[in-house]
Amino acid sequence: MKGKLAAMVVALGLTGAAWGVWDLYQPYRGFGGREMLEIAPGTGAPAIADLLVSRGVLAHKWPFLARYWIGRSRHRLKAGE
Repeated sequence: MKGKLAAMVVALGLTGAAWGVWDLYQPYRGFGGREMLEIAPGTGAPAIADLLVSRGVLAHKWPFLARYWIGRSRHRLKAGE
């Protein structure tokens, strides 16, 4: 019984991971041109990700945040427009 449950959990995890990878590699056509965004000093990465998603620049915020958190020691987000 525990073996079947573990196999189901692994299968669901692999299915979710496969869907996530597939979704990330789909072309995103929500952004059609130039967009001027202003990022105020002190704005955090989650707020920047929400702004980019709401303006149609990004399809999902989680890949942006994951990439930021992985490379946080090497890269800093800066205020600007």
